[in-house]
Amino acid sequence: MKNWSAPGVYQPPAAPSQQPQGGAPVPSYPPAYQPYFYQPAPPPPPPYQPYPYRPVPPPPAYQPVQAVPVPPPDPRKEYNRRRRKEYNSMGLALFTQLGLAFVITFLVVFGVVFISIFVEAGSGRFDIYVFSPEDVYAYLPLWLTPAASLAAYLAANVLPSVLFGNRQGLDVADMFRPKSTSLLVVLGGAAACLTINYAGGFLMQLINLILSGAGLELTTPELALEYDTAGNLLMFAYMVIVAPVTEELLFRGLLLRTFQRTGRTFAIIASSLLFAMVHGNFLQTVPAFLMGLVLGYTAMRCGSILPSILIHLINNGYVVLLQSLEEPLGGYLLWVEYAVLAVCLAGAVFALVRERRCFSALNERKAPKGSWGLFFTSWAVLLNLALYLGLCLTFVAPLAA
Repeated sequence: MKNWSAPGVYQPPAAPSQQPQGGAPVPSYPPAYQPYFYQPAPPPPPPYQPYPYRPVPPPPAYQPVQAVPVPPPDPRKEYNRRRRKEYNSMGLALFTQLGLAFVITFLVVFGVVFISIFVEAGSGRFDIYVFSPEDVYAYLPLWLTPAASLAAYLAANVLPSVLFGNRQGLDVADMFRPKSTSLLVVLGGAAACLTINYAGGFLMQLINLILSGAGLELTTPELALEYDTAGNLLMFAYMVIVAPVTEELLFRGLLLRTFQRTGRTFAIIASSLLFAMVHGNFLQTVPAFLMGLVLGYTAMRCGSILPSILIHLINNGYVVLLQSLEEPLGGYLLWVEYAVLAVCLAGAVFALVRERRCFSALNERKAPKGSWGLFFTSWAVLLNLALYLGLCLTFVAPLAA
């Protein structure tokens, strides 16, 4: 049993009967521990009342913007637009060729001349301020003109062929790969071109005979100039090698293959027209056009410009050979030309008869209606036509007394 009298142990107060008598003070004790009375918990909150559900209307269905109906492109207009773009590009290539040829020739010739003049003036041999225009020719080397022509034609024909060929998606190397070869086509084409040259000579005489009544005559560019040995070699290389290769690359390579997208016959005729225009004089227009037809057919027939280059080379080489034989043969040269003309005429007729079946292949795909109208209304073609007419007028001279 626990001892409640032990010190430090709480002693409960004695009962009233146990309190001391005699009024002795009653000792005070701390009040008994009064525990915290239990207070009931507050009533629980009312159950959660969610926000009353209100159905959200679905978004309106997607309404696409009502586009303005666009009519489908007219295939005819689209075709004409592409063709006109091609014709303008080819006319611009030809104009670029003429411009480059003129600029390069001018820079080479007059650059050498004026350098020579200033060198002579610096040496004190003459006063540069008092020389006449005729003095320029005294300082013009004999080899300079053919050298300038060679450089001008090489750059002026090759650069447009490569640049505009890449724009048209043409492979320049593929132009030299023959798809088929025919010796008859090459020999017949060469015979036809030589025959056309003789016919052009007769035409020249006939036109001058008609114009003589009006006191006029037509002339052609003078090629038979006096050169030294180096000049003759350069002129031979220019006429027999550089001109045939570069002209065929431009006309039968670039122009013919681009125009072929319109039609084969169209390509041959259109490239021949531009080939005739680039000669820049009336007397060479018809022969150059006919030669262009022969060369264009040959390139189309063989699928390469190599046969047409060979024909062009034979034609130009024959002209150079006649010029070199003019003095040695004298009066016999005319008989030689007649004999060559007879052989060429027979060969051309024979090749024409043998190739008559191949001509039908040219009409496999005719040019669409309106192609020639697009061609002759192309601004670049009209520009070349105006330039051609201007050059032709420079070769119309009064009849010599």
